[in-house]
Amino acid sequence: MRSLVALSLTLLFLLPLSHEASAVQGAPPTSTGTIVGTVTDAKTGQRLPGVNVVIDSLQIGDATGQKGRFRITQVPAGTHVVTARFAGSVARQKRVSVDEGETARISFSLALSRQGPPSMTDEAESAVALRMSRSGGGRGGLRRQRPSNWNTEDYAPIESNNFRAVSDPPLSTFSIDVDGASYTNTRRFIRDGERPPKDAVRIEEFLNYFQYDYPAPTAEDEHPFAATMEVGPAPWREKHRLVHIGVQGRRVPQAERPPSNLVFLIDVSGSMRSPRKLPLLKKGFRMLAEQLRPEDRVAMVVYAGSSGIVLESTPGTETDSIKQAIARLEAGGSTAGAAGIRQAYQVAEENFVEDG
Repeated sequence: MRSLVALSLTLLFLLPLSHEASAVQGAPPTSTGTIVGTVTDAKTGQRLPGVNVVIDSLQIGDATGQKGRFRITQVPAGTHVVTARFAGSVARQKRVSVDEGETARISFSLALSRQGPPSMTDEAESAVALRMSRSGGGRGGLRRQRPSNWNTEDYAPIESNNFRAVSDPPLSTFSIDVDGASYTNTRRFIRDGERPPKDAVRIEEFLNYFQYDYPAPTAEDEHPFAATMEVGPAPWREKHRLVHIGVQGRRVPQAERPPSNLVFLIDVSGSMRSPRKLPLLKKGFRMLAEQLRPEDRVAMVVYAGSSGIVLESTPGTETDSIKQAIARLEAGGSTAGAAGIRQAYQVAEENFVEDG
């Protein structure tokens, strides 16, 4: 019986490999066709590079090149819904019929919420070229895309400090960290029935998550921060001492805050499709839009295959315009982070607020 079980397990692993090998080595199916076309800016008519044109149901597609052209090969004969996605625009869909051995032609015109199309960055071209090479060497489409649940979630290792004699290094320093993300991230793992990775558990962020009633400095105090300190025995070893240091900054009423010039750089590449990524981010931005004051300004720059401005610097009173820009955010494409960073800094500099 043991030999039969072992043989069955071996077959389960070998069958998918044999199927993939035959698909790669054998001739492509004859009942396929090709879809080609262009993508342009609806306002200027210029060709758009870096647009992802995909057939979601088949997980195949292509990215437009510098001349705004795309080509999807080995498309099964039949009718398909083709989607064009681009940072800073609403996705467009078209139905196209593909006949065996024939080439179907379609074109898309996308309305962008900024002036003029961005040029494809070197980073974007490299990313597209890499994806093309993974699909078989040509511009035949993104056939070997990573599965939608492909996960790159990783955490830097946490190393505990060693004990040190205070007579040797008498000075001890610590950073003021206000991040509380580790608490909610760990809670997510537990709610999903998973054990959190040990390096995802950051004790200081657990402590930061909760609100404490620390005394704050008053307007008459010389320093903008007040410190609360106490020492107590460690629960796991009474001879050890734990030092608790709480720092509270001066509380500034919202009406007294200086004007804010907010520029958000948002990753809308394909890795952000998860419900816990871009959709969750959009929910947070909608909450922020409700809290902006008339003197505040907000802009949004996105990056995927290329970078673009989805919201020019806008006064906080234009809540509807801000929410509409948030609603247009969609994930797709590769990651051109450097271009996005440069554009975000440019927007921030153009709308600099003195003493803000």
